[in-house]
Amino acid sequence: MELVDNFIKNFKANHSTRDTGLEVNSSELFWTPVEFVKTSFPEKKIESLKWLRQFAYYQLSLQQLEENRNVPYGMMAREIFDYFYNQFVVKQNQGHETPNHFFFSSAAEFVNLVKGKPLGTKVSTDQRTQALEMLLNMESCAIRFKKPVGEDEVRTNNNLFIRSYSGPAYAKLKETPGRVTNGEIEIELDFDTFNELSHSKRVPTRSYLVDLAGSNVTARDLVIFIASQCYSLHKRSTDYIDYCYSDLRQILGKDTGILKENFNKDLKRAVKLLTKRYEDLHQEDFFPAELISEGRGKIKLRIYRPRVIKNILCA
Repeated sequence: MELVDNFIKNFKANHSTRDTGLEVNSSELFWTPVEFVKTSFPEKKIESLKWLRQFAYYQLSLQQLEENRNVPYGMMAREIFDYFYNQFVVKQNQGHETPNHFFFSSAAEFVNLVKGKPLGTKVSTDQRTQALEMLLNMESCAIRFKKPVGEDEVRTNNNLFIRSYSGPAYAKLKETPGRVTNGEIEIELDFDTFNELSHSKRVPTRSYLVDLAGSNVTARDLVIFIASQCYSLHKRSTDYIDYCYSDLRQILGKDTGILKENFNKDLKRAVKLLTKRYEDLHQEDFFPAELISEGRGKIKLRIYRPRVIKNILCA
């Protein structure tokens, strides 16, 4: 084990002193539309009915159309979007005529599928209520995505996540959560929204990576971003890439309302968690990212070209 540790230290040191590294600004960022959307929901509940994320060449805004609901947020919003997006792509690739149509025989079935658990796994009332409330937050939320398609042209899409919904009512969730039905749910996604995202460039990331984050939302968003940059480094044979403090705050959606000290703590905790879990799983490899102090409380994220490609990217 000591030999492995020494190898990792020497590998990082050698790559850090070579001339094939980059320090990028936001205009050079490698980031795809679907990865941006996956990581752009608020981390916690917000009071506003509108949420705006703008970074590099992308702009995403979420607008809640119902006053008694919230903008989708947290881990559950990410898991629900991930599930629908992945299933939409699978069904589309299989030639389904309506890849945007979904039916669940019960709320418990919906929760288990979203969480990636075996059907029949016991689901508590609290879990059911949380999942249904977030699903309904998404049902009445408009998504507006803006991206450049040429030097002088910009494309903007303004649609809903969900076109139609049949299932438990929001009022019942708020008034009598203990009696939330476990009945059927039928959903029609907005075809244009998911079709547009499904045709954007996707990074062939190993699916287990998001599981390393557990319940840590910052870690989940960060590992998706790191994997995307690993893909970019692998394609252009660059040894490493640096992201400065200000860009990191925007990448993780924490550019406003978050104190510098709290941002640093969240980021350090996320990197430490991902590093430990990754290296426990792959003892022959090292996690391809680390934080480097720049003094005065500022840090930068250095991402390395993966030493073992298959641990990060699908073949």
